[in-house]
Amino acid sequence: MLPILRHYFSRRVRVATFSAILFFLSAIITGGVIFQRQHAIENRLLENLVWAGINSIGRYESFI
Repeated sequence: MLPILRHYFSRRVRVATFSAILFFLSAIITGGVIFQRQHAIENRLLENLVWAGINSIGRYESFI
C-alpha cells in the first residue's frame, strides 16, 4: 500500500495534477469570456435591428 501512495504523491503526479487543473480552469474562464462577448454582440445587433425598424416606420409614416 505504501509504494502506491508514494507513487501518487510523487512530484511527477503532483505536477501533472496541477497542470490538468490549471488547463481546465483556463478553458472554463476562456469559455466564459467568449460566452459573455457573444451575448454583448448579440444584444448590440438586436438593439440596432430594433432601432432600424423604428426608424423605417418613422420614415414610412412621413410619406403617408
